Amino acid sequence: MSAQAEEHARVGVPSGPETARRVIEVDGAPGPVPRSLRPASLRDLVYAAPRLTASEIQTLDPLSATERASLHSRLTSGDRLQVGISRALAVPAGFDLSSRKVIPSDGERVGGGLFERHAGRLVWTAGFVSPGAGAVRVRMEHISMPAGAVAYVYNRSGEVHGPYALSGQGPDPIWTNTLFSNDAFVEIQFPRGVLDLSALSLSISGIAHLEHESFAPSAVAKTSPQQSPGGCFKDVSCVSDEGVAGVEDAKRAVAQMLFERDGSMFVCSGALVNTTGGNAIPYFLTANHCVSSAASARSLELFWDYRTATCDGAEPSRSNLQRTLGATLLATGSIDQGEPDFTLLQLKQEVPAGRFHLGFSSEPVNMSGGVKIFRIAHPDGGPQMFSRHTITATPSPGECSNLPQRRFVYSKSEVGATKGGSSGAPAFLANGLKVVGQLYGRCGNNITDQCDSGQNSVVDGAFASYFPKVEPWLAP
Repeated sequence: MSAQAEEHARVGVPSGPETARRVIEVDGAPGPVPRSLRPASLRDLVYAAPRLTASEIQTLDPLSATERASLHSRLTSGDRLQVGISRALAVPAGFDLSSRKVIPSDGERVGGGLFERHAGRLVWTAGFVSPGAGAVRVRMEHISMPAGAVAYVYNRSGEVHGPYALSGQGPDPIWTNTLFSNDAFVEIQFPRGVLDLSALSLSISGIAHLEHESFAPSAVAKTSPQQSPGGCFKDVSCVSDEGVAGVEDAKRAVAQMLFERDGSMFVCSGALVNTTGGNAIPYFLTANHCVSSAASARSLELFWDYRTATCDGAEPSRSNLQRTLGATLLATGSIDQGEPDFTLLQLKQEVPAGRFHLGFSSEPVNMSGGVKIFRIAHPDGGPQMFSRHTITATPSPGECSNLPQRRFVYSKSEVGATKGGSSGAPAFLANGLKVVGQLYGRCGNNITDQCDSGQNSVVDGAFASYFPKVEPWLAP
């Protein structure tokens, strides 16, 4: 959630809504049942971690004062929620075998990793540790691999993710799934009978160090229970009758986002959105101030069903949540370009079974005073929270100069609230669970207090304002 509006909280004359080219309304709908995917496990691995020496396990230095100051300052800025930083390795790990004449032998140590042979396959393993991290991700790039080459990532606690197909990846970086520990081991499995050394290269150039009291508490902080946002926030599992009957469906559309942007790792919220064809393509709507580039989209990791099982109950372990990795940027628009802060993505992987795709309405609601809108989001990097808001035709205490009402929807919170990490969460109507906007942040005279609905407005980018730019995908 953004706090940039703080400098612009000035009372102004609200401008009228933009006129949509045509009004299209689509109800939300369940997604198709995807094929069953078996999660990766230790039995998929050669598991060379116990055989690695110190030369094959790169242990980074603890965060420097500069790194920690950068992390801390952004964590408290009130903008999208930062939960980590990307750390470059002093010496990248990996290999380039194009200059070799023979395949590495069993037990040969190359590029900061160990080559082994197992069941007729060549395998390379390297380890990485970022002291103090509550979680880590690994960045791989400059990948040249034959068909059938795959990667896995795992930790000593038994968390495993993969396989990641490496053929055809090219020079662009790819990020692995998050491991909720301070260590990560990368295992590269080559196809059987590989002979062409010219197509065997890979570089591991960096590690994401994730450390946040809610999202990724460090090993020291893990001894204390995670804290919910508290105050005016409402656990989605506590919702019984708040004026919308489709909360159970909406829960299954919303995901927590983790992504890299400008060398830092951030958390936002977003949701699957339906199409006029009802074909459940994995289109995902969020905010531009969250994901705005192809690189950030490629780094995206979604966490599904992160919510309590009972009202104000214990938080589930993120290690066990189903995830979706990677996305393609389709359309986006920033407030700096006069756009209502939106991003539409197409996910690269199948989404887990049981998903729901929210509907949408291109009918302008900017001036529809009294209309109720609803939201499910992940404030403060925590589990799903619910909020209900009432649209105000005349913003109070006023319109922010960089958030014109013709492109944004102003509302007052009635139940629940938003906070850093909520950014991008859709605002939807009760009838048909139709999206009419996605969260930008707060505008007002006291935006540091997310519970002050009198002095603040909640502001969403207006779906109707940018509908023509997403229409080619959502209403082709």
